[in-house]
Amino acid sequence: FSREWCGIGIETYEEFQQQGIAAAIAEQFVRYCREKGKIPHWDCWKNNTPSVKTAEKLGFGKLADYEIIFLRFL
Repeated sequence: FSREWCGIGIETYEEFQQQGIAAAIAEQFVRYCREKGKIPHWDCWKNNTPSVKTAEKLGFGKLADYEIIFLRFL
């Protein structure tokens, strides 16, 4: 949570995928965000087709692509 936004990150174990579980959980989480006065946003890798499709099913649309840099902390 931030002052205005709430990011959504949902992972479904492989044996439970394609059963609508992620969409059902995400739908409830979006409601929760709105009840708290937050703007929900979906964030996923662009090649994560199942996540993209779930987001689209819930009415999310693509806003931007951006680069990620991985750093190793010692």
